Amino acid sequence: MPDSALLEISNLHVTFAVGRRRIPAVQGVSLSLRSGGVLGLVGESGCGKSVTSLAVMALLEKDTASVEGSVRLEERELIGLPYKEMNRLRGSRMSMVFQEPMTCLNPVLTIGQQIEEVLQVHQNLTKRGARDLCVRMLAKVGLPDPERVAKSYPHRLSGGQRQRAMIASALCCKPVLLIADEPTTALDVTVQSQVLALLQELQSELGTAILFISHDLGVIAQMADRVAVMYAGRVVEQGSTAELYANPLHPYTRGLLASRTRLDDLGSSAGRRLPSIQGNVPSPDQLPEGCSFGPRCQYCDGRCQRGMPELTDEGEGHLVRCIRAREIA
Repeated sequence: MPDSALLEISNLHVTFAVGRRRIPAVQGVSLSLRSGGVLGLVGESGCGKSVTSLAVMALLEKDTASVEGSVRLEERELIGLPYKEMNRLRGSRMSMVFQEPMTCLNPVLTIGQQIEEVLQVHQNLTKRGARDLCVRMLAKVGLPDPERVAKSYPHRLSGGQRQRAMIASALCCKPVLLIADEPTTALDVTVQSQVLALLQELQSELGTAILFISHDLGVIAQMADRVAVMYAGRVVEQGSTAELYANPLHPYTRGLLASRTRLDDLGSSAGRRLPSIQGNVPSPDQLPEGCSFGPRCQYCDGRCQRGMPELTDEGEGHLVRCIRAREIA
């Protein structure tokens, strides 16, 4: 593991049992996140982003999900860690912010009760001390009248307020790792911008490393210093944000970037269809021979169908899983 790596995911495989079928959701994913860094994980819905994050947090059902490989946080192996030990890490050393806080917050407990429980369990604070720190954290994330918010139930808050409360809960113990799983998808554009700015401010202040998951390339460009692109359960390209956006090598990454809407296109693109990637993401239990992206790729030829390409380094840590990457660049 690199000396500077806080989180190291190596050859991670996640397989789900559905009846008698074994469905591979994540296949050989390897990622590295340095202390204080932000790694963006991007791709279409169903590519394995969220499953990867849930495997890191050990939140997958053991009865249906099989996890293999290695996940190391601060050089400590998390795969196979006993439940009680993992529970001590979650909330203290590593936390997670989910896409829709309404489904994650307990509807019968106040916001304050839920954050205070985290503080009492992981920091051994008294009830009074936990309450005071809870109010300070709610104020830190920009919630007006934090004492009122602490006494409120989740349904009494707006979507943006609930997400801020979730961020306060996730960061109240100052974890070294925060996993943000599409935390702004359910929010309107204005609130989304505020939440992203808040995460950047808190990340800078606390030095927390962030694994930021999104399908929005604009958000990833704003938040991440490195980006990993996933397709059909595998990482197909990875590199620094500036390099990957300026010089995408994988046809899938090129297609994602080309399909973005841009302000400077408005007006000039009247009547023109937005570029899109043809076809559909294959079912994880019915992947094509060779490259999984082959059936949707305009550059696919016979060589691409002979086997899954390896993830190769094209220079300066820019990794790509495509045998024709340099030909089409």
